[in-house]
Amino acid sequence: MEKVLIIGNGFDLDLGLKTSYYDFMQSPFFKNLDKSSDLMKHILFKESISKWIDLETEIKNIISSKKGFFSRGDNAKNPPFDNVFKANKDSYFQLTDALMDYLKSLDYKNLNKESIAYILLKSVIENDYFEIFSFNYTDLNDINSSLNINNCTYNHVHGSIENSDIILGFEDEVDVIDEYCFMIKSHSPYYRSSNIRQSLYKAEEIVFFGHSLGITDYHYFSDFFSEQSGNNGTPKKKKTIRIFTYDENSRQNILVQLRNMNKWKTNQLYDLNDFRIYCTSKLENKKYIEEYCGKLVNDSKKNHFTRMESIII
Repeated sequence: MEKVLIIGNGFDLDLGLKTSYYDFMQSPFFKNLDKSSDLMKHILFKESISKWIDLETEIKNIISSKKGFFSRGDNAKNPPFDNVFKANKDSYFQLTDALMDYLKSLDYKNLNKESIAYILLKSVIENDYFEIFSFNYTDLNDINSSLNINNCTYNHVHGSIENSDIILGFEDEVDVIDEYCFMIKSHSPYYRSSNIRQSLYKAEEIVFFGHSLGITDYHYFSDFFSEQSGNNGTPKKKKTIRIFTYDENSRQNILVQLRNMNKWKTNQLYDLNDFRIYCTSKLENKKYIEEYCGKLVNDSKKNHFTRMESIII
């Protein structure tokens, strides 16, 4: 049975890694950046930023909301376009480099083996039937090594610090002037097809951990959740879908994102699939989470036994 695991920044945070935007912003890597560009001034102004998706959203907001100001048609009293453009472009790449350097500096030695992320990851690796997609820049096998878990094959969707090819930006649908299209993720020289959509459709079981399903990643998931919510008739497959998030607030945020993607048919997403959301901060959920992870391991043993039987026969 084909299975997919998709991990986001909440996965690293649950393990104890300091990968939040707040942690980055408090570090010398961010504090030493030149803050004179309009892009950096906007980011500093938005004190509410606390997750990676917010950082990408704010980059999008400043570039798309001031199309007139950032265009070559600015009136004479505004700074010349070339000066404004160069300052913003330099800031964007400096910000990306600083983020990469910060993440490379993190210590993997004392990761939390009591975390739900550890319990799930160990179960997934032991299951051996999962295709893994990471929306994080951190190296999953470095994490595995620190946790004494076997290495695994996985896909980085937006690049990695290991290869120094991280992709920070926003989705294709954003209306920006041509000069700023380099901030669109698919315009990055590092962008590669991850085939994540095909994997979602083929899989019978999909697990999300720590991914906000935010708007900058809608293009990966919106068609899938729309299909599984019955917008094109009854789905071809009833799927097992599990979403692991931190608390009730993040659960509600995910339900809002799903509502936007499935055209207000979240009830049908539940009805047409085996769909559940677990809050990792709720103690009452830990029992169900451990039962689910135990099931993954048992499924692997059954599949392995069946495979061995077929070889013998």
